[in-house]
Amino acid sequence: MPKASEPLGIYIHIPFCRSICPFCSFATAPRQGAFEQEYLRALKREIVGARPDGTKDSLRVDSIYFGGGTPSVLSADQVREILETVRWRFEIAPDTEISLELDPGTADRETLAGYHAAGVNRLSVGGQSLNGQVLQAIGRQHGVEEIEATFRDARGIGFRNVNLDLMVGLPGEDLEKDLTGLAALRPEHASVYILELASEVPMAKEKSRGHLELPDEVHTLESYCRARDAMTSLELAHYEISNFARPGYQSRHNLKYWTDQPYLGFGASAHSYFAGTRFWNVRSPARYVEKIDQSGAATETTEPYEPQRRAAEHLFTGLRRAEGVSLRKVETRYGVSVMKRYGEKLQPFVDLGLVRLSDGNLRLTEKGFLVSNEVFEIFL
Repeated sequence: MPKASEPLGIYIHIPFCRSICPFCSFATAPRQGAFEQEYLRALKREIVGARPDGTKDSLRVDSIYFGGGTPSVLSADQVREILETVRWRFEIAPDTEISLELDPGTADRETLAGYHAAGVNRLSVGGQSLNGQVLQAIGRQHGVEEIEATFRDARGIGFRNVNLDLMVGLPGEDLEKDLTGLAALRPEHASVYILELASEVPMAKEKSRGHLELPDEVHTLESYCRARDAMTSLELAHYEISNFARPGYQSRHNLKYWTDQPYLGFGASAHSYFAGTRFWNVRSPARYVEKIDQSGAATETTEPYEPQRRAAEHLFTGLRRAEGVSLRKVETRYGVSVMKRYGEKLQPFVDLGLVRLSDGNLRLTEKGFLVSNEVFEIFL
C-alpha cells in the first residue's frame, strides 16, 4: 500500500473558462464574477481543512498542479493567495514543481510575470493546433499568434519549463504546420492527444448529424505516429503514451498518477489518492461550494483499499509509461503475481510484439501503444 510519508502531489481544479470548447467533457463552468469569488473562498477553506486519513503531522508536497477549466483566467493575486494557502497547510519542498494550465490569450505578459513571482515554474499551454483554420473549426478562442506570443512572453519572463498540448484527429488537420510550429517554439515538454468525443459534447452531436467530418481512425493513427517520430529531432523523448519531454522535464505531477504515488485534489470534481484510498469531490461547482459551506468537505465517493483492484490500476496506468512496470514491485506492494493472474490473456499481445516482458519488467512496445486500450481491458 502507498505510504502516507511519500511526497504528495496537490491538484487544484479551477473550473472557469471564457468559453466552453465543443469537444470538452471536463468539469467546467462559464465565468461568473461573484460566484468565482465564492468558489475560490470554498477552495481555500477545503485546503486549510485537509486532514486525509486523520493525519495530523505536516504533509510534504513536491508537485502542485492548477488544472481546469482554464486556470489562467485567474489573476496573479488569486493564484498567489491559493499557493499561500497551500504553503500554510503543507510542507512544500524547495524544488516543488508548480504547474499551471494556460489557454493562449487569457494571460498577458504582466499576468504571466505575476504567476512566476508567485512561484509557478511550469506552464502547460493548451494550443491544440498550430493551424489557425483548425483552431476556428474546433471552437478555440485564440489563434496561432496568441500561442507564439505566450511562448515569447513566458521565455522573456524566465519560464524554462513549458509544455505544449497538441491534438490529432481534428477537422481539417494539417500536421506539417503543427510540427513546423512546434519545432520553432522548442517546448521542454509536449503532449499529443488523440481527439476523443464523449457522446454529450457538441462536436459529437454535430458529427452524429452529419454536419462535421473528422479524419478516420487510420489517418488519425498515422498522424499520431508522425508526430511521435518527429519528437526525436526535437530531443523530446517518448516517456508516456501521449507525452514527450527533454531529459529532466517529465511532468512530475502526472508521474504520480502513473506510478501509484499519493496526491490530494481540491475543488469541484477533484480526485485524491491517499494511503491506498481513492476519493473524489462532487462534480458541480455550485454543489461543491454548498457542501464546503455546510461541512468543510465535498467528498462524493470513497473507494477503500483493495489490493487486487489497486494492482490492476497500477498496471494499466503504469503501462502507459515507456519503461512499463516492475512485476516484482507489483507483487511486493499488492501481493499479486501479474503473470499468474494475467499471463494467459497477455500472451497473445506478447506473441504479436505489442507487449514485451524482459528482466522482470512488463511494457508496451511502440506498436503496442497504438492498441493500448485493448491491452488495458485485460486488467478491468
